[in-house]
Order: sequence, then structure tokens, then C-alpha cells
Amino acid sequence: MKLPGPLIEIRKRDLRQFFTDLREREHYMYAILTKSPQSVFRIVKNSDDWNEPKTAYTIKEFLASLGTFHHKKDGFCCYFSLYYFRDERNGDIPDEAPNDGEATEEWIYLEDMRPESFILEFPYILAYICRNAILANAPFRLDRETIKRYGFTREDVKRLREPLTRCNERIIAELRAEYARLAAIDCLHETSRKKPGPKKENPGPPRQPRPRISRKTFVSTKK
Repeated sequence: MKLPGPLIEIRKRDLRQFFTDLREREHYMYAILTKSPQSVFRIVKNSDDWNEPKTAYTIKEFLASLGTFHHKKDGFCCYFSLYYFRDERNGDIPDEAPNDGEATEEWIYLEDMRPESFILEFPYILAYICRNAILANAPFRLDRETIKRYGFTREDVKRLREPLTRCNERIIAELRAEYARLAAIDCLHETSRKKPGPKKENPGPPRQPRPRISRKTFVSTKK
């Protein structure tokens, strides 16, 4: 029986090679990740000091900072967000995922970073991106502005259009179903009534103004 080897930290050369391979194999995935914020995909630099705050990078920030990292001493971890649709939460969803379908995948060691596994998981990353975009009222669509911003090629657009459209449609269907479920709860439609204040005493009928007495001055007309 072959014993497992020692766990190897992820180095900058490993990440750089992974992103290079992803760009060549699945360019549209690479293009999306390089424009994504840390909430979608982040690279965290390890530190031996637990009290020292760890620095996180987007892919773009990491690639721009390559020259500042030591090729042997600096290790990294990666975290990326996933979203599982309701009909996919039947045992396939990771144990750590909450009921809302969101989960976080992590690469701690080099053996965790498998390109084939990442490509298989990318639809769940795309679902996470699309869902948050719709919730922000800014759907992720392949319009001219988006194509230009991400630098998509014609082949990228051809490969991405169908899964992106299907993903948005599924998310909208889920949100509409949730909206209908909430709309059927009667108590959510009840408006809070203003609490009555203390009852004021009845002051009685208003007082009538006193009649004004006109005092006439008599002037004698005798001469």
C-alpha cells in the first residue's frame, strides 16, 4: 500500500501555471474570473503569524503582484463561491452549504487544485455570479458592453451564450417561485396599525364668546 506523500503548499508558480492553462483551454472562464471580485474568487497569502492579518487578492491583483512574492517561502490558498439550484440540493450539495444554496470551495494544498475539477465546478460559479447580478438588478448578459469589458472572443460568446441564458432563466424562475410563496403568506400583507395614544378628556362644548357691551357717550346738544 502506497502511503500518501506530504501535503504541498500552493506556490505562485503553481497558480500562474494554472491560470495560463485555464486561459488556453477555457478562455471565457479565465476572462470571467479575472474580472470577478474577491467575493467570487480570491487568493489569500498564507502567514506563519496567526495574529497577522492575511492579504487577499483578486486574480488580476495577484498577477500584478507576482514580482513581490517569494517563489519558495510564500504559500497561498484559494477560495471561490458556488451556487446550487434547488433541484441540485438533493445530496450533491456540500455539507457546509447553507439552505440558500451558496457554498465556498477552497484550495489549501497543491493536490486540491485540479483543473479538471475546477472546469466541472465552473457552472456553479457562474450561477453564483448570475444570481447576485440579478439580485443587484444588473443581470449578467452578453451585450456589447459586457463582451468588450470581459474581452470575450467570438468563440467565447458562442460557447457561453447558451449556458448563460439557461442559468439566468433558472435563477429568475427560482426567484419568482420564492416571491409567489411569500406572497401567499397572509400575515406578510398585514400593515402595522398605529398604537392609539391615551384618551384625552372631553373638554365639553366650546365656550361662547361674551357679548361685547358698547358704551355710548351722550353729548349734550343744548347751546
